[in-house]
Amino acid sequence: MKRLLIILCTALFFLGCGTQKLTFTEMVDLSQETAQDEIKTAAFYEAEALPGVRAIRSIYRGSDLWPSMIVDVTSRGKTHVKKMSEPYMECQVIDLPLKMTLEEAETLLNSSQYKGTWTEVVVRSPLGPIRYPALYIFTVENVGWIAVNSINKEVFPLTGSGEKITDPGAKPPVKIQPKPDKCCSESTVYTPEFSVEKGNCSTGIPPVIGSDGSITFNTGQAQSKVKYKNISKITGTVDISGLKDLKFVNATFYMVNGGPGYCDAGDDPNPYCNEIDFLETNGNVLTQSTVHLGTSKSDAKESLVFNYLKSFEDNDCWLKTYVSNPGPGVQDATVIDPSLPFDITIDFAADYSNITMTYSQGNSSIVVYDFKSGTKANDSDKFPATLDGLKESMASGWSIIASYWQGWSPDKNQINGNEWFNYSDPTCSGWSDICTGKYIISNIKVTAEGTL
Repeated sequence: MKRLLIILCTALFFLGCGTQKLTFTEMVDLSQETAQDEIKTAAFYEAEALPGVRAIRSIYRGSDLWPSMIVDVTSRGKTHVKKMSEPYMECQVIDLPLKMTLEEAETLLNSSQYKGTWTEVVVRSPLGPIRYPALYIFTVENVGWIAVNSINKEVFPLTGSGEKITDPGAKPPVKIQPKPDKCCSESTVYTPEFSVEKGNCSTGIPPVIGSDGSITFNTGQAQSKVKYKNISKITGTVDISGLKDLKFVNATFYMVNGGPGYCDAGDDPNPYCNEIDFLETNGNVLTQSTVHLGTSKSDAKESLVFNYLKSFEDNDCWLKTYVSNPGPGVQDATVIDPSLPFDITIDFAADYSNITMTYSQGNSSIVVYDFKSGTKANDSDKFPATLDGLKESMASGWSIIASYWQGWSPDKNQINGNEWFNYSDPTCSGWSDICTGKYIISNIKVTAEGTL
């Protein structure tokens, strides 16, 4: 029995039940296991960390379908994978396990003439005329990039192209260090649980939550049972194929700065709260993404973008008049075929100065909303140049919501004064029967620092 307890306790420790944090090298090893669970042939390119080494971000060579992968690992053993549609071309593949630990490399750095306070470390084998083994490359304040060879233990400065500086009098370039990425905080990837409410469909069927966590809507609404604070990423998979040929039915995916009761930035009778819409639709043709921030309904301002999907091309109820000159805030997203499911990814900048929303499907992807860089539609002109209040609101938590309801079509004043819907065609007039449609959302994940 004593031997069994020892074995059990040891197993629980390595499963993450112990209090000891993973080292950099252990996180790299875990990132490899995670990557190869996704793609068996995944090969390691690099891993980076900030001082304190609370997490790493690693990059792997993937497959023909997904040429590269990002694998984030925290010192608590939590992992997150993002498959990329573009290859990573900056490094040589490194065979794991690493032959030197970060602690050993740091000791060698501090014993050299280049010692100093480092702000970032990356282990990689740079492309270039010289083929190196794995190098620990430290960004040292007021010094530059200093490499530690993991095989022969040599310490030397590097140029920006990854070449050794051979002139002993030359100073290595100083890298301006960007703000740390949100991935390197102690965030957790949550799978929300939802409460559902039936909608106004005559069948009276509330949304159905499947055993896999998917939500199927005949109408109605689903709201997360908890709020999430300091969110850095939200992902989900939507299927609006069941809305084909329907008009004025709206499949949504969004978050509100409130809960457990419902609130939003819309009309009465709901109480006001800030709202960020990742997806609103008119059937399966047009989508809208909107950021609503303010202190009340009268003060609320919105920043919005419209996107038309592939189904727009052969739907005669939608005019093609303005395609050649759609105006600001209207984008061609026809790379996304709504007859098939597609993924939505929402990324928040570490300081909450930006929000991007991306649709992806197979090898195709499009950024449908970028607060800093993208153009906005007409109603956005009163929105401030910064996301005022978003960072502060993150501490009080946001609820995740999906719904399917009757209504919504962009007012022509929102969409640059142009009427995109063909109201003059009698076959296009009137609202479709919402009860004949179906909307499914699945794989919802929230990366955040905690719940409330």
